[in-house]
Amino acid sequence: YARQAAMEWFIAHFGLDAAFGLAQALVGVSSESEYLAVLDSYTDLTHEQLFAAIDAWVAPKFGLTPP
Repeated sequence: YARQAAMEWFIAHFGLDAAFGLAQALVGVSSESEYLAVLDSYTDLTHEQLFAAIDAWVAPKFGLTPP
């Protein structure tokens, strides 16, 4: 469910086309550094900002405090 909630947040903020495009952009990515580079180039957020925003949305759904 956490992945679904994260995708819901991404779609709500960037749209369904962006979510599909991100999935396509990640095809063939084989390292963490490549993954982070794609994330950094795909939205107007850094990967740190993206993860923090998603954590802030997802964590409370599980009764947790975002990191």
